[in-house]
Amino acid sequence: MRRLFLIALIFMMAAGGISAQETDTTLTRHTHPIPLKQRLLEGLPKTTDDVMEKVQDGMLIRAGRKATPAEAQKAGDKRQGKYLFHLSPDSSHAGPIATSIRTETAGPATHITFSLTPDSTDTFPSELGIAFLLVKRIDRVQWIGNGPRPAHPGGCRYGLWALQQGDHYFEGNRCGVDAALFTDADGDGVLLFCDNGNVSFEQTDRGIVVTYNATGDFYLYSVNGRHVPQLIHDLFDHPRTIAPPYRPSGTQQDSHLMRYSDIVE
Repeated sequence: MRRLFLIALIFMMAAGGISAQETDTTLTRHTHPIPLKQRLLEGLPKTTDDVMEKVQDGMLIRAGRKATPAEAQKAGDKRQGKYLFHLSPDSSHAGPIATSIRTETAGPATHITFSLTPDSTDTFPSELGIAFLLVKRIDRVQWIGNGPRPAHPGGCRYGLWALQQGDHYFEGNRCGVDAALFTDADGDGVLLFCDNGNVSFEQTDRGIVVTYNATGDFYLYSVNGRHVPQLIHDLFDHPRTIAPPYRPSGTQQDSHLMRYSDIVE
């Protein structure tokens, strides 16, 4: 049965039906009796590495998203031209958003708790969350959650998924995410974990922008590619096994890169 599934999956990928690589077809949220967030908090070793050394810019507030060509031409569209905002010196607001953010150490990880409130009714925040720009060498992601495509009804199922930057379907919100591992080819990078979260990936000329959408909390953990914890080895595949980016020709889907300077304020 598994062989038949893999054969069907190959044909679907060849036809452009699936881009993301699924590496575990049997995984469910209840595969293990202990929730994944608890397993990571209890099972990851403490590290002296600073996770923010792998972040170029952030934390930022996302209040919008890249407009599609149709949206950009729509008269009266109230989306922000720039939708990533730096925090004010007192961290009380960022752009059109009032903010409350707390960062603290929780076991081996950095715990970020936040709430965001638009302070104007004249702005349409089509996405709202905490964002950060990763260092440019980080170019691939594996996530445990819904996939393969960005969140939409009927288009997702729970599993372990993987994509490289440059893939036609890289961008978008993935829902039901419990953990996302962003690394370079050697496994050096950042682990984000949460509980049934909504996490988006966006490509820019300076690197990948990661956003945890909505209000709540998440954890960040620095992963050293030379000393990857056993629990991460158990949960994810080696980054070098991720399939090359899928780049179909003649497509109509919007997949253009944004200049980072054009979207951040």
